Amino acid sequence: MKKAVILFISALLSFNLLPFNLVSQNEPYYDAGYIRNDNAVYRETVRTVLLYREGFELAPPLIEFGSGEKLVLSFDDLDPQYKDYRYTVVHCDADWNTSDLRQMEYLEGYFEDFIEDYAYSFNTTIPYVNYTLVFPTDDLRLKKPGNYILKVFLDSDKDENIILTHRFMVYEPKVAVEGKTNNSIDLDLRYTHQQLEFRLLAGDYNMSDVHRNLHVVIMQNGRWDNAIRNIQPRNYSGNIYDFTLINGLVFPAGNEFRYFDMKTLRYNTDRMQLLQYDTDGYHVYLMTDLPRASGSYISDEDINGRRLIAANETRDPYSEGDYAWVHFLLPYWPPLASGNLYIAGAFSDWTYNRENLCIYNFDLKAYEAKILLKQGYYNYAYAFVANNTAVGDLTWVEGSFWETKNEYSILVYYREPGDTYDKLVGVGYVNRE
Repeated sequence: MKKAVILFISALLSFNLLPFNLVSQNEPYYDAGYIRNDNAVYRETVRTVLLYREGFELAPPLIEFGSGEKLVLSFDDLDPQYKDYRYTVVHCDADWNTSDLRQMEYLEGYFEDFIEDYAYSFNTTIPYVNYTLVFPTDDLRLKKPGNYILKVFLDSDKDENIILTHRFMVYEPKVAVEGKTNNSIDLDLRYTHQQLEFRLLAGDYNMSDVHRNLHVVIMQNGRWDNAIRNIQPRNYSGNIYDFTLINGLVFPAGNEFRYFDMKTLRYNTDRMQLLQYDTDGYHVYLMTDLPRASGSYISDEDINGRRLIAANETRDPYSEGDYAWVHFLLPYWPPLASGNLYIAGAFSDWTYNRENLCIYNFDLKAYEAKILLKQGYYNYAYAFVANNTAVGDLTWVEGSFWETKNEYSILVYYREPGDTYDKLVGVGYVNRE
C-alpha cells in the first residue's frame, strides 16, 4: 500500500499536478498559539526584525552585565497604522528553556514597558511603521546574566497577542576563551570540515563539578540550528579547561556566502539582473545561481551570512528604506524528494519556513523563491532541510571546503553551587582566516 501511494505521488509530480515543496515542520511560524523561546515572528505584517548591540548593526544581541551597554530592537509593521506595542523579557537556562526564576528575581523596575519610538515610512512604495526600542532602560533593568527572550506583544495581552520573540544574551566576564580552527582530525573529513580547539581560562573563578554545572555552546556564523552543545573538556588542570582533539567539535566548513546589493532601487547593482516596478512594488531579479557542491573553492569576501539595512538615497534607512520582492532562481535536477530547499541567512534568523521556501518549477527544472526584503546588503545560501528536521544543511547545494572563512562563537555557561539558573560567564570568538 505504501509503495502504491509513493508511485501515485510520483506520477502527480511528473505531470506537475502537485506542489513539490510542502512545509510541515515549520507551519506554526505565524501561529500566535505556538510561542517558543526562539527567534520567531507571529504576524505576517511584521518584517525586518533586527536585534543587535547598540552602535553596530552587525553585532550579535549580546551585552556585558553591568557595563551600561544597550541592545537595539528594530522592526517594521507593514500595516501602516500605529499600534500599542509593549515588551517584556523572560530569563532562560543554557538550553533556552524558561528558567525557574521569578520575574522579580531577574528584573528590576517594571516587568513590562511600552515601545514608544516609532516612525511612519517616508517616500516608500510599500508603507510601514518602523518601531525601535533601546534597552535595558531605567524603567526595566536586568539583574542577572544569562540567556533571555525578548517578547513583543500587542496592547496588554503578553500571553496571547504575541508579535515576535527574539533571543539575546547578557554575559559576566569570568572566564576567558582562547581558540583556533584546524582541519578535522578525521581523515575522511579533512578537506570538508573544520575542527575547533579551545581552552577556558577561569583564573580565580572556581568552578566545581564541571561535568554537571559547566555548559559550553559553539555556534557557527551566528546559527542556533546547528549549534554544538554539551561538549565536555578533554581534561583540566587547575582552572584551565582543555577542549582540544575532541571529535564532537567538528562543523561542515560550507562555502563563502552568496550576496546581493540592494542599497539602491534606481538602477541595477552587483548581481542584480533585472529591476522592475509593478503594481505591487519593486521586483529585483537576481542573477541565476548555480550549484557549487561539485566545484572548487573560490575565496570571496562576505559578512558570514549577515545582512545590513542601508539605502543609498536616504538619510534614515530604517524609516525611508523601501521594500522589494527579490526573486531567486537555482537550476537543479532532479528535484529533492527527501526534504525542502530554503534561502537562508541572518535575514530569516536562520529559520526555515514558508517565507523563504523554494518552490520547484518543473518547466524550468529549477528552484524559485520570492521574498519581500528591505533595502540593504544581504548574504544568503541555499539550505537543504530534510523532512521532519529543523537543521539546515548548507553543503548540499553550496559544497563544503576546509578553506572557508567562518566565524565561531563559544558561549560558556556555569551554574554556581546553590543557584537555580545558568550564568553566561564567558564569550569567545574564533575565526577561520
